[in-house]
Amino acid sequence: MSDERPLVTCLLPGHGDRRLVAQAIYYFLRQDHPTSELIVLVTPGSADGVEPRGGNVRVVVVDPAELDDAGTVWARGRAEARGELLAWWSPTDWIGPDRISAQVRDLGDAGAVAARSVLTYRLRHGDAVQGEGTVPASAMVRRDASLEHLVVVEDPGWYLCMETRRSPAGRSARPLHNAVERIGDDGPFYAALRAGSGPGTARPQARRRRAGLTLAVPLMVFDGLGSMGEYLALALAEAGIAVNLVPWRLHREGLRPDLLALLERSRPDPADPVLVLSWIGHALEGWGRAPVTFVNAMWESTVVPAAFVERLNTATAVICPSGWVADTFRDSGVRVPIAVVPQGVDPQRYPFSGPRRGRGLTTLIVAAWAARKNLRESVDAWQLAFDGDPDARLMIKTRFGGGNRAQLPDDERITVVDDNEASPGIAHRYRQADVLLALGGEGFGLPLLEGMACGLPVVALDAQGQADTCTLAGDAVLRVPAADWVPYDDGQYRSGLRAVPDVPSVAAALRWVADHRDEAAAMGQRASEWVRRERDVWSMGPAMVRVLAEHLGGTDGLSLAEAIVHPESDGRARAYALALRRAVPRAAIRSGLGDASGFRLVDVQYDADGFDDAALDRFVRGARLRGTAVLVTAHRLPPQPTAWECAVDLLAGADDEVVAALRHRWPARRVERLTGEPATAHTELWDSIATA
Repeated sequence: MSDERPLVTCLLPGHGDRRLVAQAIYYFLRQDHPTSELIVLVTPGSADGVEPRGGNVRVVVVDPAELDDAGTVWARGRAEARGELLAWWSPTDWIGPDRISAQVRDLGDAGAVAARSVLTYRLRHGDAVQGEGTVPASAMVRRDASLEHLVVVEDPGWYLCMETRRSPAGRSARPLHNAVERIGDDGPFYAALRAGSGPGTARPQARRRRAGLTLAVPLMVFDGLGSMGEYLALALAEAGIAVNLVPWRLHREGLRPDLLALLERSRPDPADPVLVLSWIGHALEGWGRAPVTFVNAMWESTVVPAAFVERLNTATAVICPSGWVADTFRDSGVRVPIAVVPQGVDPQRYPFSGPRRGRGLTTLIVAAWAARKNLRESVDAWQLAFDGDPDARLMIKTRFGGGNRAQLPDDERITVVDDNEASPGIAHRYRQADVLLALGGEGFGLPLLEGMACGLPVVALDAQGQADTCTLAGDAVLRVPAADWVPYDDGQYRSGLRAVPDVPSVAAALRWVADHRDEAAAMGQRASEWVRRERDVWSMGPAMVRVLAEHLGGTDGLSLAEAIVHPESDGRARAYALALRRAVPRAAIRSGLGDASGFRLVDVQYDADGFDDAALDRFVRGARLRGTAVLVTAHRLPPQPTAWECAVDLLAGADDEVVAALRHRWPARRVERLTGEPATAHTELWDSIATA
């Protein structure tokens, strides 16, 4: 052909079943041929509700007599058509997205092209047969040609005949899966037709889910577990979970504004799964009545008290921050599934700074005043390493010291900071030091990671919960062994053993740092890079979601929150999406058309140049088939209606021009104009869709 992209006019008789007409229009809108138009011929009584209108879709009202047979329809369509090629557009058959382009290619210089021996899906019989002869409804012809000069294509993959009424058998049977595979994601539409409950449009029906995940956590920035409560809540929300907080301990000062906003809007539902973050203790009480309970917990000795083992065994699964804790739980008798999800450090709150590099060496200890923290051994090792060094300094950042300071040696070089610093992290303390001692008997060891993130060389006890980090970080940590294992006794619980560091080894490591400042600084650099790569706290959210989903039988057991989807390229839609995400921290944000499975709703910020429309159509329909509602907020529209517009739950416009265009195209559809504060406008739309 002289023109490889000729204008093709498609003729659709639109006076039949509204569901089939709407689906046929959708099949036209998703065609990959760039130059085409659709003429929908309707009678005066069937014109209402046929949409979209405008662009390359025209609705032509004709006398009912003109729709009596194919010949008169063809004649009227030819009179209305602008294209040099005309294609019959059957309202009853399935049509693939490449039909027009394939037929233009197959037509060549012939006068007409049509399909023959087409696979037929007999809806009422629930089977498939191989058709016989040429299918006139699949024809494409030149305006002034006839079917006498016909090219036939045997059973093309872009066409499937549909028999919606019962018909006699007799043609050769074919496996039903042949038809099902051909129609792909359009299958649910025909399944609904067969069941007698087909939707009124081409939009698949989304499933609705629970309200969210109840998260019981401590919230205190000055406490290790309390700070993890804040990060766990925000990381889960960032991963898309609709989190409802139940703080079992709360200190508001220093908490992030987005965490406080999440707390204010939390509405726990007794029917939702529960995740409890707790040290072994009273916070585990009462959650056994929840339908599904996950416990994120740790312990710091070799044996878990029997009473706590019993409580853990009532959970659906237990989540630990280290492999050592997981092994300890199993050895102590925990029988429910156990998963390991490491905690981490916020790279923004603990940026790389490196050693202080001042006169003398300043050593830092970050540890609560408790026997298992091995403060006495840490101080002994420091004094052994720097005996007689007037420039050496030791800073102890602690809590619960009280009257225990008298237990420290009378050494003016030692400074104790004993208070609850309600600041966003304590990176300022690490910046005051040259080396960190992390020698506690830990279930995980958060100060170890904080010091590494800030670029300090760290002398770490290679035992208990810190052993994972020491092993994985390799030469980025100065590892010291345990010299002994002593009975665990914190005044309340006496169970198992805890590790005690080898004091001479610690002193030797400190002397190495003092004598090799450049090598120690390089070690701190490697440590910081490792933490940012392997222990970013925000990776905790997706890892936790995978564990929860595994034990809930998939993400359908979790009610996930909203996601804002924006184009990968810069532009108005992307900028709007980023601003909206800052205003609505409950929503996740995604760049490009990735996997949207599990989200309750996605809000696509659309720009005509930002997304491929065919890819967006597949994204929208795939999301809705998996149970996710879809709102598209349009910032700029293409001149022609698109296929994805058929499938979304709701259309919204960012300005009056876009809204007017959408309402002209879709007069019977709900189209919203976003007004007022974007955060309020969008969340109201999200909630209205979720409760529809």
